[in-house]
Amino acid sequence: MESAPDTSRPAGSLGPTRVPSRQAIESVRGRKVAVSLDRPAGASREWEPTSGARRTPPTLAEVTSIFLVGAECAMRCTMCDLWRHTLDHPTPVGALPRQLAWGLRNAKWDSESARLSPESVLSSERWIKLYNASNFLDPRSVPIADWPELAQAIAPFDRVIVENHPRVRPRRAAEFARLLTAKLEIAVGLEAADDEILLGLNKRMTLADFVSATERWHEENIDVRAFILLAPPGAEPARATSLVIDTLRFAERHGVRHASVIPTRGSNSLLNALAPDGRFIPPAAGDLEATLAAALQLRFDMVVTADLWDWDGLRGHCETCREARRARLQRMNLTQRHESPSRADCRCSKG
Repeated sequence: MESAPDTSRPAGSLGPTRVPSRQAIESVRGRKVAVSLDRPAGASREWEPTSGARRTPPTLAEVTSIFLVGAECAMRCTMCDLWRHTLDHPTPVGALPRQLAWGLRNAKWDSESARLSPESVLSSERWIKLYNASNFLDPRSVPIADWPELAQAIAPFDRVIVENHPRVRPRRAAEFARLLTAKLEIAVGLEAADDEILLGLNKRMTLADFVSATERWHEENIDVRAFILLAPPGAEPARATSLVIDTLRFAERHGVRHASVIPTRGSNSLLNALAPDGRFIPPAAGDLEATLAAALQLRFDMVVTADLWDWDGLRGHCETCREARRARLQRMNLTQRHESPSRADCRCSKG
């Protein structure tokens, strides 16, 4: 077993961080979005690489993503805005199977994937993501009584990806995996390979917790995916990319199959309150471009992608260059190869 790195003197953090209380985090929230128990918050289809830069060429799997509506996560992470689409009470039995059925019928291809030529698709694998803005293994969020019906509905898929915190019922993963005909993969918010930053994010986990959970899941033949934040609060802005690279190296050492780099969204009041003293500077489009380029050129033995969900909300691009730059990142995601930028003739800052 490889131990977690020594974080007694974190290289990427701004030093000791005051952790906001649960009450402080909740006090600056706005209202939740009106949701339905019969429909998911979203449903989409896209392509995703099945292997990283060391394998040529990477094949693509067809991935259906269903964003289920259920009970809010028990954690109160400072950067999270996913609570907006959750319930204030336990998820009722039967709600998630109904949402899943609706999502499978209505999932549409995203615009970039729809333009991908069939010749580029080298895999017949079909994957499904069941994301619930919480912890799949928490019975308050996903009733165990619904597991058999959910498993039956996703039987045609080759891989099932769910999200879960390393400290929330990790032993239950094997129980759910036994109901599946598919390979189970658990997506975890690793965020940063820095315990000081994790403390400031109120993640209620350490790097050792991540290692413990991933080792257990690997022993049970369960794959692990990691979400990594670009420019999280408490990190040195000048080291945004290098902190991600350090975290990718940590993830690779511990057998992560796929790492998704997510620009930290400045979409909640708590993060905005950290801005005046320099503890949070939202990343720009150029930061995400530079980070993915650096990661792909290092040829990690895992898939590394840039999350483009909130691309339009990033600073540092304009109407002239926005779509071309997004398309380049999407191609890099799919090919797992660096592509030189072709900047449009525009006046926006590089970011």
